[in-house]
Amino acid sequence: MSTSISAITTFPELTFTRNNLADVIRFIREENVVALYTEGACRVFHAISTVSSDKPASLEKVRVIYLDCNSNPGLLGEGEWEYYIKQKIADVNEVAVSALRNAIIDQRKVPNKCYISLG
Repeated sequence: MSTSISAITTFPELTFTRNNLADVIRFIREENVVALYTEGACRVFHAISTVSSDKPASLEKVRVIYLDCNSNPGLLGEGEWEYYIKQKIADVNEVAVSALRNAIIDQRKVPNKCYISLG
C-alpha cells in the first residue's frame, strides 16, 4: 500500500501488513473511518460512537482513510470485504446515503484524511 496524508489533527502513523483486509479491519478498530472507493462506488465503515450520519462536522476529530480499490473493484461488492469487516467488528457501522457519506465522498469537508492505494 502507498499512502499520502493531509491532516489537521495529529494521528498515530498507519502501519501496514501484507494483508490489506486485516489492515482495514485494524484501522476501523483503531477508530478511523474507512472509505473503500472506486470510480463509481464508495462504501464507508466505522466503529466510532461520536460519528453521526447527519452531522458531517463529527469528522473533525477522526481520520478518514480513503482506500483506492480501482485495481480490484469487486472488493466493494456485497459479501466481499464488507462481510469480513462485519464479522470481525460487532459494532461496525456502514454509512448509508446521508450528509456524512456525501461529505466523505466530496472530501472537501474532511479535515483529516489519508489516501491509500492497494498494492
